[in-house]
Amino acid sequence: MKIIKLVSENFKGLKAVEIEPDNNFQIISGKNAQGKTSVLDSIWAAISGKAALKGTDKPIRDGADQAIVRVDLDDIVVTRKWKGDKTTLEVTAKDGAKYNSPQTMLDNLVGRLSFDPLSFSNLDAKKQKEALQELVGVDFSKLDAERKGLYEERTFINNDAKKLEGALSEIPFTEKDTPAEELSASEVLSEITFVHNKNRVNAARRNELERFRTEASRSHEEIKSIESEILLLQQKLDNRKKSYAEMCETGKALKAEVEALVDGDTTELEEKLQNIEALNKSIRHHKNRLRIQDEIAECKKSSEFLTKKMADIDQLKIDTLQSANFPIAGLSFDEDGITFNGIPFKQCSVAERLKVSMAMAMSLNPQLRVIRILDGSLLDSDNLALIQQMAQDQDYQVWIEIVDDSGKVGIQIEDGQVKEN
Repeated sequence: MKIIKLVSENFKGLKAVEIEPDNNFQIISGKNAQGKTSVLDSIWAAISGKAALKGTDKPIRDGADQAIVRVDLDDIVVTRKWKGDKTTLEVTAKDGAKYNSPQTMLDNLVGRLSFDPLSFSNLDAKKQKEALQELVGVDFSKLDAERKGLYEERTFINNDAKKLEGALSEIPFTEKDTPAEELSASEVLSEITFVHNKNRVNAARRNELERFRTEASRSHEEIKSIESEILLLQQKLDNRKKSYAEMCETGKALKAEVEALVDGDTTELEEKLQNIEALNKSIRHHKNRLRIQDEIAECKKSSEFLTKKMADIDQLKIDTLQSANFPIAGLSFDEDGITFNGIPFKQCSVAERLKVSMAMAMSLNPQLRVIRILDGSLLDSDNLALIQQMAQDQDYQVWIEIVDDSGKVGIQIEDGQVKEN
């Protein structure tokens, strides 16, 4: 749907203009402050109403009491009037039928961006990216937020791992056979006491043996004395022999027991007691190293998990971009903004930026195939030819204003009217 005829009366800087534009490329020329921009603005004011008049306090020309703009499209005629602070809108079909909700009907025709592709080219990188994402239906804001959270979490974990590794480097290395738990000095002391008690018992038994030997020797001497008096002391001797025999048997058993006794050696335990604090310190270092090594391993595991999730998000974004329907081949976007053929948009040539902006404007206005370009004087002849060619190839109608008072370029506006050439 394109414009067949435009009639504007008393709108902003216009008195009265009637234009039947070229099919694809219409230049509006003239000096500054003659009404060129008002011609283009009147089209969008008629179609978009308040949305097109932001920042415009007085749509009615000074000295007039009302303004009228009529836009004749292929299938409909749009007529908007302003009088005082009120406005009316009427949309009729070719057969005369009127639309009950004209603004809603027009809003469905209008694209989501400004009709001026140069305005897209001048947006900052963030807004350009948002516009392109809206156009292709791709929104990475949630994925980007999730990835940012994962990145920050991984950074936090990696910092913890570095701190742990620093703490680990401060701990002395320990032997592989270092005991798992610290030793108890009281337990070793108890073992030493047990051995000492055992040795005292053994000494008592040895003393008992010596006493027994002394007594046995004394008894033997008595036997000799008794033998000299055997006749008189036979009875006493017999008793003593019997007693001696019993003592001998007991002595043999006691001797065998004593000979089997083995004294305990506390040298190793005493050395162990002397070195127990150093050993326990080494044990503590060993346990601390093992704990920190486990924590470092856990940090690395978490970091690797988060890195994989970030990679999954990056791959999802790549897959989504590859399947998206961009308005022109080579157009895409990254975290910093949109790109064209892999180059940041701001670094592209003027022609490339213009080509992308035109493609965006066309994609955003598939039904109302009308595009305006303000400040067309900023474009050289090559860029104007590029715009004209794209409009013809895609069957769009471009309205462009240019500062020129030669009367040889497009339709010239002078003092709010079409100047007759």
